[in-house]
Amino acid sequence: MAYTLANAVTQVRYLINEDTADFWSDTEIEEWIKQATIKISTILLSAESEDTVTLATGQFVYSSSDESWLSNLLKVKAGYFTDSSGNVYGLQRIELDMFGHTQHFQTAGRPRYYYESNRKLYIWPQPSTAENGQDITFLNSYETDDITNLRDEHQPLTFLYAASKAKSKDRQHQEAALYMSQFLGSINFERGDKYDMGAEPTAGVNVP
Repeated sequence: MAYTLANAVTQVRYLINEDTADFWSDTEIEEWIKQATIKISTILLSAESEDTVTLATGQFVYSSSDESWLSNLLKVKAGYFTDSSGNVYGLQRIELDMFGHTQHFQTAGRPRYYYESNRKLYIWPQPSTAENGQDITFLNSYETDDITNLRDEHQPLTFLYAASKAKSKDRQHQEAALYMSQFLGSINFERGDKYDMGAEPTAGVNVP
């Protein structure tokens, strides 16, 4: 089930046993839900999107000044380039210190490799005039405070975090600790069970 922010506030109120605003306002509960959403999106990579980078001749590094979505980028899962004829080519992720040491020595032309760091993307080879204005599509995870952007199964975790913060405000520290323990335990389970798949392959290979 997908939740809106208003739905989430209602669910938190069920947990703290206050149907309508009295001790806890909707505004502060919404803020706690947003805080939880940021944590979940960054730790579990729960918010996913497909976005594009428009190539420019000779440009190696792309940042949020080129594409606004890069300001919230957490991790690229895959990237592919579609040329002017509609042919699709997957890009390989390699480490930055491997640029210039791959088995493909072309310095300009169709993109083959990418690297991400500090919310920037590095593309190699650098685009030639033939690729200028064409797009690379990146499947990525991003940071958000909007609960509707989280995967459905992760949205209820925000209720536990918000309930913990609410109980802390009421000095009910034992209940607050219980809810926070459930929140952290659920995140750790999700990471270990679904997302901790070990190191991704990064070794350079010859790409035709």
